[in-house]
Amino acid sequence: MRLYAAMIAMCTRVALEEVTDPIERDELLVAGLLRASGHTTARGCVIPAQALEIASAVVEYVLAMHDLTPLPDVDSVLQRTNVAVLRAAPHNHVSLHDAEESPLATRVLRKARSLIGLAEP
Repeated sequence: MRLYAAMIAMCTRVALEEVTDPIERDELLVAGLLRASGHTTARGCVIPAQALEIASAVVEYVLAMHDLTPLPDVDSVLQRTNVAVLRAAPHNHVSLHDAEESPLATRVLRKARSLIGLAEP
């Protein structure tokens, strides 16, 4: 998960090099966060699927993007009409809010929320 999240962070940073519009930068940061957390239409064996994997990947992504935090508000970015592809991420995937099934994942996610400025659910 660490390598996967670091790869997503690196790809996000490369994409951000060419983008100066603050709104588009927010959208790229949210896209990277969603991709790192496994909310993607891509398939693969390293994409996080279980609660602890998701929590670990989110923390790794946030740490890799530390100089760009706090990340934008995910919910407000997803309300925009031009980000339909981000909203199309699998709905049957364990969400950050649903990962509290595991006590360890809960603690990891609490730390992740603190790092990225999200309120507790």
